[in-house]
Amino acid sequence: MHEAAPDLPSGNHFRLVAALTLRTKAEGGRQRPVASGYQPDCWFGGEAEPGPRHLTGCLVFIRPGEDVFEYDNTLWVPPGGQCIADVLIRYPLYVRQLVRVGGVFDVHEGHRVVAAGKILSISDPGPGHR
Repeated sequence: MHEAAPDLPSGNHFRLVAALTLRTKAEGGRQRPVASGYQPDCWFGGEAEPGPRHLTGCLVFIRPGEDVFEYDNTLWVPPGGQCIADVLIRYPLYVRQLVRVGGVFDVHEGHRVVAAGKILSISDPGPGHR
């Protein structure tokens, strides 16, 4: 597995390493590639009964890989592409109990699911880091 994404911010962050697969436009995904530093919402399984999905903001930093290309000193993944990414969770307090290695999650833009992720590893500095 590659080292951390080259543009990953340093510091003690609640971080997932995940395998991401972007949906194609025909699958309801994006029309354009995603750049490292992408800021979608993610769903890790928390739901209100009954009600909408509880989404949490994430920051996605792409690692070099087969479907990844570089443009203007930034790593990108095209629709339908796959990559390994470092995913920083903005508010880990809300998802800490939902994530596990091998678990899956959806990547959202509004109400639209644009990618799927599988958690490969978790780096958790502890509950003192919200």
